[in-house]
Amino acid sequence: MKQEQFEDKESFFLSELLLWNKKINLVSKKAEKELFIKHLPESYFFIENIFSNKTLLDVGSGNGFPSIPIAISRPKTNVFCVESNQKKTIFLSSIKKKLLLENVTILNKNIENLDLSYYNFFDYIIARGFSSPKEIVKKTIKYAKSNAKYFFYNVFCDNDLDGVKSLCGIAINIVDKHVHKLPSGLVRVLYTVTFVKETS
Repeated sequence: MKQEQFEDKESFFLSELLLWNKKINLVSKKAEKELFIKHLPESYFFIENIFSNKTLLDVGSGNGFPSIPIAISRPKTNVFCVESNQKKTIFLSSIKKKLLLENVTILNKNIENLDLSYYNFFDYIIARGFSSPKEIVKKTIKYAKSNAKYFFYNVFCDNDLDGVKSLCGIAINIVDKHVHKLPSGLVRVLYTVTFVKETS
């Protein structure tokens, strides 16, 4: 199928996700019913804080949220999807091909094992549901530019980020809190956190 046949790329992405979900575990049965009222709107919250001509790392992006909606909405942002599960990377590769998402790079690796070329490379880092802020930063800080922005949902907590600072030798520069209401009525809090890495 060609790109011009898709009237709505996001809807095509979601229909493909549901189709693939019958073969591999991408989302739960409950989440299937929440794609349009929760998962897609949550992706738009990230998009509001992302500029073009930047690099973005999405850690554990197996089902394509939020990396695919971001790549669709920000075609000049280079989106890197890191996923250790091979079957999920095949799904992501299929979506990339069918939607002609030239700004997407898919890496079938553990996050700790990215090439040296990705050190100090990313402007934005997202790890939706991957781990705690402390673990996320511990595993990815070497890939972040100084003043890179991290995105955390409600799992964010001050004590965790204090631990991040002492562990990684970085300073928390800015914390912005964004409160969003989903179509379902659920309220979600998104934090954008800017870290400044110490330089010798």
